Amino acid sequence: MSDPAMPVPGRRGSGRAPGRATALAAGLALGLLAAGCGEEPRDSITLSAINIAAAYAPDMLRPGRLAVEPHNGPFPDAAAPVDAAAVAGLLALPSSLPDVGDMPQVAPGGWARAEHGRLLRIAVIFDPTEQVAFDALCDARAPLTADEGRPQGFEATMALCLRGEAIAEGRVSADAADPPTPEFVARALNELLAEMLGAGGAD
Repeated sequence: MSDPAMPVPGRRGSGRAPGRATALAAGLALGLLAAGCGEEPRDSITLSAINIAAAYAPDMLRPGRLAVEPHNGPFPDAAAPVDAAAVAGLLALPSSLPDVGDMPQVAPGGWARAEHGRLLRIAVIFDPTEQVAFDALCDARAPLTADEGRPQGFEATMALCLRGEAIAEGRVSADAADPPTPEFVARALNELLAEMLGAGGAD
């Protein structure tokens, strides 16, 4: 039996192997890190707080019965501006839902007037100064206050409103990899709208 304290012939180089393996592993890790650093930045769209009330049904969506009520726009001063007046033109229902035709823009609080009281409205606010409760968004009688927001992103709170009550609702946080465009805003809002109305992934 060999003495365990004595070196074993033919294994003089084995003491250097762990160091070499460590160096190889470190080099591989650095290579992977460098590859990760070289990735193109990507757009980020995150949905949250999606809720659909029992009072909502898709057959409520009819031509001439759905309006858009934007409190503001996310990028009013961008090279390709998206202000409140532009928001209504960016929204589109998924093809799996009824075709409602054009969705006119109405002013916040317009639902309280007789001519708007019959409408369902998609109310939306970008970067509110304080987090807005969905029913409060629907019940607002004037534009709610908002912050300037991020240079390339926004937070939006959206609700499908029946008079002063939210019957479908959700929030979206969106950041563009490049300077934001109307198309990016439309994609983020319409992903949220589809989930809110129970048609997520349909298109």
